[in-house]
Amino acid sequence: MQWVAGLYGRISTDHEEQHESILVQREALIKYAQDNGFEINGYYFDEGYSGTSYERPQIIRLKKDILNGSINVVVVKDLSRLGRNNPLTLLFLEYLSENGIRLVSINDGYDSFKDEDDYIGIKTWFNERYSKELSHKIKFALKHKKSKGEYLAAFAPYGYRKSKTEKNKLEIDPYAALIVKEIFNLYIKGYGFLGIANILQERGVLNPSSYNSYSKVSKNWDWTTIKRIIKNRVYLGHSIQNKSKKKSYKSKTLISVPQKDWIVVKNTHEAIIDEETFNTCQNILSSRKTKGNYRCGAAGPHLFSSYLFCHDCGKPMYYKNIKGKGYYRCGGYVKYGRSYCTSHQVSEEELVNILASELKKLMDENISINDLVDEIYKGMNIDAGWSDELVAIEEELKKNRIKIDIMYRDRLEGIIDGRSFERLSGEYSKIIFKLEEIKNQLIVKIISEKNDEEVKIQLLNEIKALLNLDSFDRELIEFILKRMEICEEEILIEFNFEKP
Repeated sequence: MQWVAGLYGRISTDHEEQHESILVQREALIKYAQDNGFEINGYYFDEGYSGTSYERPQIIRLKKDILNGSINVVVVKDLSRLGRNNPLTLLFLEYLSENGIRLVSINDGYDSFKDEDDYIGIKTWFNERYSKELSHKIKFALKHKKSKGEYLAAFAPYGYRKSKTEKNKLEIDPYAALIVKEIFNLYIKGYGFLGIANILQERGVLNPSSYNSYSKVSKNWDWTTIKRIIKNRVYLGHSIQNKSKKKSYKSKTLISVPQKDWIVVKNTHEAIIDEETFNTCQNILSSRKTKGNYRCGAAGPHLFSSYLFCHDCGKPMYYKNIKGKGYYRCGGYVKYGRSYCTSHQVSEEELVNILASELKKLMDENISINDLVDEIYKGMNIDAGWSDELVAIEEELKKNRIKIDIMYRDRLEGIIDGRSFERLSGEYSKIIFKLEEIKNQLIVKIISEKNDEEVKIQLLNEIKALLNLDSFDRELIEFILKRMEICEEEILIEFNFEKP
């Protein structure tokens, strides 16, 4: 009988590659087949797959070839290459037997054509024990590193990048960090998750997966991404890991870990968001969860959200819809009750009337409405945010161009070879191309928004509408108002401009 062989090998971890490389296995299997007169009909090598699962590409291919009669003997270096899951390995051996397939395990000295199966169960059990013990050792080592604040995830959180000089250390990505700051600021201003996502999408800002080029699932910002960023304490400079784990060493299924078991190490990297800003966002998030009628979608914030504060306790005033009418109440009262502060409840309609009345007083003081518009426009600082982004992009472009220049000199001096230079310079060139694309989009945006006269005419019309109480919107409030404080007997107003 002519034996037609399928040679199977496997490696799983970097640790194992040092001893059980595919090359070593391949050479040993070929030699055995040739020495024993086997015809080799297929090579099946799984690289980077755990032995605890049999859902491996080459095992699946091997089984197909067995069914179509392409091979009648399987040769492995040892049984642990087949697998380290005792029940599944025994089932696979049974599958081979039922299909009349001979199995040879070189290092174990086992040949199913000649030997009994008495000790196979014990051997596969020991292989599984090895896998389980190795899993425990790896988990212990990783947990120790995490407890020291080392960042071990595959990708850095949006706003950061992995340091190239310090292993397992995060450092700030200047451009993405600016976007993170803007997300927190927009949330404090009253925009909802979906509203913020839409703003970033309309501006052409790349979402985290597109910016970091680690996923092609979606190029769009969505509300869940914004929510994750708002809730993530990594932006305070803290390392938060061990939030999920595998169900068992045999499974790839991840399960959530209770928050009390998370590994939190403070001040492991530079913060992007300060404590006050982060806590303010968490308080807003908490209050919105308890208010089913809070408008937090794409329509944006309420008129006075983020501009209205309680004079007594300093907490922001929260919006509440009562029978179709908008009111604002002290955040301290909402969260802690009357033992902390009183409600200081005031209607949105009353606030609009008071604001219009204050502006009319300025008009009564013989101040020209055109002069008022000029003063408001001066304080608007329309392109400041865009300028900050451009500066950050220019810094990143400069850094990456310098890196290519350094590599070119290293190539000329023979420090790195041509292949390495092409690979590295190609990576940096992609980054430069991406940054140039973002830069050009920003420049177009700035140019389109810098028509001074159009902005002033818009302001003039909106102020006239407010004075006549015809109509008003959030954009005008943002232009003219810096802060309002609600006292028991009066309302204090601080405008976003100096009196002309």
